[in-house]
Amino acid sequence: MPNHVHVLIRQNTESSLGKIIRSWKGSSARCINLHLNRQGPLLGKRLLRPSNTR
Repeated sequence: MPNHVHVLIRQNTESSLGKIIRSWKGSSARCINLHLNRQGPLLGKRLLRPSNTR
């Protein structure tokens, strides 16, 4: 699958894992949209939030 990545991170800040992932996804989406010369959401809603949170 060429459209995914595996990441291993170590938290060294007071930020929650959710905030770190949200920030990473947001900056990744902005870079991809810039590269593809497009705007708007990149990921579907189901991918923006882990399924075990509300």
